Amino acid sequence: MNRLSKKWKIFITAMAVLVGSLYGVYKINNRNAFEEMFNSYYNFVPISALYNMPQIEPIPRDNRGADVVVLKYKENNNERKIRISLVGDINKRISIFYSVLISDGVHLAIHYSYDINSHKLRNYISFYGDNVPETKDEKKQIEELLKQYNLSKEQLQKISDEGLDKVLTDWKRYSNSSYSKDNMGRLTIEKDEFLRQ
Repeated sequence: MNRLSKKWKIFITAMAVLVGSLYGVYKINNRNAFEEMFNSYYNFVPISALYNMPQIEPIPRDNRGADVVVLKYKENNNERKIRISLVGDINKRISIFYSVLISDGVHLAIHYSYDINSHKLRNYISFYGDNVPETKDEKKQIEELLKQYNLSKEQLQKISDEGLDKVLTDWKRYSNSSYSKDNMGRLTIEKDEFLRQ
């Protein structure tokens, strides 16, 4: 009987070491919230995969694991949209697209694009819609539209934070992630001139 007890102790200790090691590998592979979401889609068990979040529209089974996928929020409408794009080829990246209707036919789009290889998060804005004229000088157009619709840097930052916070809060609730908008993990953030304070 004592011998069986010893075997169980060894087994339990070995399992604890194994689980601890797997958790350590998981944490090393996920330096931040974006890598955690990306890896949940491409590398880990489907139970906790990004596409299974209740806020995301279901994607066909044939598209799961594809090199490029766009996940859309169920609550998307003409006034607010959220999309998460994943690219899994050599240019590994995850992008969050959040758009808000500013005026009839004019949408302000906030982009968060994270490059898995360089660990850099680019945060930038753009405009799109039926009433946004085509132009070759996008920077000038953004300046003009910001002025026309009286959007300050503070308002832009608030809208930008709102979109990112929504996605990261939903991810945290779904996956029990330790990351949030206030603690995104280890990454470098590059903001365009319209979002810099």
